[in-house]
Amino acid sequence: MITVRRHDILQNLLNVFSDESVMEQLLTFQIKDEPAIDYDGVKGEFFCNFWLHASMEFLHGNENSMSPRSKGMTNKQLIAIGRILGHGFILTGRFPLHLNEAFVEAWHLW
Repeated sequence: MITVRRHDILQNLLNVFSDESVMEQLLTFQIKDEPAIDYDGVKGEFFCNFWLHASMEFLHGNENSMSPRSKGMTNKQLIAIGRILGHGFILTGRFPLHLNEAFVEAWHLW
């Protein structure tokens, strides 16, 4: 179980997914000091909140077109973000709506 604070969700998730072995685990989430059982609702909210914060930190553009920032991101962060995207989809069956096709294509080509 991964426990995070709501206001540190970006850094917490980047830290967790910096470790490659996380991809082999079925993760459950708990938000510190918020009573909830993770029957996919918490997990879905967790990834949604992550992408809202990550888009402000690591992407540029608007709601209709976002692409990764070309500077200021380490390879470790890029790899962790890729793991978060893939694992988040596997765990929740949801793809972040504000990450559009152009973003995915730009990320893939990068």
